[in-house]
Amino acid sequence: MNGNYFSGYVLAHDLGFAQSSLVSGGALDVSLEILPELDADYIFLVKDGSQGDQFLNELKESNVWKNMPAVKNGNVYETESDYWLSGGLIAQGNVIDDVVRFLAP
Repeated sequence: MNGNYFSGYVLAHDLGFAQSSLVSGGALDVSLEILPELDADYIFLVKDGSQGDQFLNELKESNVWKNMPAVKNGNVYETESDYWLSGGLIAQGNVIDDVVRFLAP
């Protein structure tokens, strides 16, 4: 998500994360072909259910995924879609809580 939508807004505006150039138009529909272009130090992976567990498993097993810098550095975090894909004050607070939990030493 870019910095104008849902959790992307929280990451960009509340927490100061820079967005990948790939999401400048909105959200990124993940495909193996585009992953090498993803210029991200951290990946917050929202499993929204539309692609299912099979796609997520295929993604995680692919060499393209395994060779991404964020993956190699252990900076991929799976999130809950119920509040990462919604808006509102409570959802924003939950996203912030997740990021703090993910990145705290």
